[in-house]
Amino acid sequence: MGRKQDNLSNEFAFILPRRLIDSQNRVHRHGMMGLATAKDEILVQQERKVHENPAYSVLVMLARVITLLGSFFSMKTDLLEGLLLYLQVGEMSQSY
Repeated sequence: MGRKQDNLSNEFAFILPRRLIDSQNRVHRHGMMGLATAKDEILVQQERKVHENPAYSVLVMLARVITLLGSFFSMKTDLLEGLLLYLQVGEMSQSY
């Protein structure tokens, strides 16, 4: 008798509630996010910007765990800052 296979995944798909439009007018809504690890938590706490402003740890963690957003294959905190601002304000068209 075969073993039952677990359907555990380390990455999860997500869709932004609003679209992100980059400097070339490309629309980004779909992404992939991995699970955070203990190593991620430790590295986030070592970031200079997190020492200056502990609330910044959320952006640093998201930059570490988001593996794909539209055609972006890596996240940077400045992109996420713009995205969060956009989600709060409603419209965004920034150069990234």
